[in-house]
Amino acid sequence: MRMRQDPHPWQELEQARWLVRLQADAPTTANATVSAQLLDAAVLTQAPGRLERARAADGALRLTSCRVLRNLPAADQLAGLALATHLFPGHIKGAIEAERLGHVCALTPDVLATALDRLVAAEAADWWSYDAGSEDITWALGPTLASQHASVAIL
Repeated sequence: MRMRQDPHPWQELEQARWLVRLQADAPTTANATVSAQLLDAAVLTQAPGRLERARAADGALRLTSCRVLRNLPAADQLAGLALATHLFPGHIKGAIEAERLGHVCALTPDVLATALDRLVAAEAADWWSYDAGSEDITWALGPTLASQHASVAIL
């Protein structure tokens, strides 16, 4: 990872208990490397093979090239892909925490709401709603995207 010598990203990762920085043997210089130990065992076992990565990329490209997503901005396409990959098993409806969906799409809540509205206007989604109590977003895919999703078995 190229995080340079800025300590802030390292501190955030340590506070989140993702890693611990190892002591350096030599004094820190501009070109020094930082050694760290990953603490999350699940991260170490998540190494999809080349074939799995290729299939996932193919599925993502097939979904985002769907007629209803194709001409939307990249952020809206990513939101549509996120909705399609977070469906209830065997359904065209889904739910996810609003904060998590925003994080997955790298969108602020206001921008996310606008992107979801554009997905409904483009008929990529039939509807979406936000539940303030649970802070969940629920939705249903539009028929075209639902059909495309059904044909992409890996997502």
